[in-house]
Amino acid sequence: MNTKVERNYLEINSIRELNDSNNVDERFTIQYLKNTDFQINKFFYKNVGKKHNWVDRLVWTEKKWKE
Repeated sequence: MNTKVERNYLEINSIRELNDSNNVDERFTIQYLKNTDFQINKFFYKNVGKKHNWVDRLVWTEKKWKE
């Protein structure tokens, strides 16, 4: 069985071209985390990716996820 997979990428060519949003909902915040856990990325990749046929990273080792 063949499945057509379409990939889309967000490309940022210049930090100056980014637009700040004026629609900030005060209920939410964004925080930068220095000590990230690759397991959460792997979890979302596997679970969100099921519906989108994300399979290329399922073979990654823990070392590759951490990188």
